[in-house]
Amino acid sequence: MSVKGEVSNFMPDYYKGVYEMEKLLEAEDFILGGVGKEQMRILYNEYVMPADLQGVQIFENQLGIVPDVGDSLEERKQTILIHMLPPQPITKKFMQNFLKNMNLPVGFNVNHSERVAIINGERANLNDAKIKQLQYILNVYLPANMGKKIRLDLPNLKSSGMLYLGGAPVCSTKVQIKGSLLSKEG
Repeated sequence: MSVKGEVSNFMPDYYKGVYEMEKLLEAEDFILGGVGKEQMRILYNEYVMPADLQGVQIFENQLGIVPDVGDSLEERKQTILIHMLPPQPITKKFMQNFLKNMNLPVGFNVNHSERVAIINGERANLNDAKIKQLQYILNVYLPANMGKKIRLDLPNLKSSGMLYLGGAPVCSTKVQIKGSLLSKEG
């Protein structure tokens, strides 16, 4: 008969083959094994990436995140990470690395003369949840006075679809009135 478990590993050799001691240690392994698993689950739920569903729900509750019905556990973890990131200077290189680390297969560029951030990607590589994440990232990290364009190449078409987010970076209005000025004397 072989005894397995955490406590049983420390059993002295002279107890091997003693039925009562093996059964006692098996019972202790069962009790302590459950406690150990629960402690590991609690420890894992302190961090976003190894957290289970219960841990992710706690993070979402703390951050005020309401997940969509169809979001997978991994998508929910990425949303939590986006909300928890500390502020950093937003540079072109930072955004390129950030999008890469978030598993968003898109290119990032900036048209400085028009003050517009341009995202290029393929629709086949981006599901609706990833597009939603991309929109959130652009709205939160980029300045409000910067335009945002998402260009998604459609796989079966040669043209590109475009999605515009935010307002125009520069708005101007010219009013020109032609005519004569009337004056009243009175």
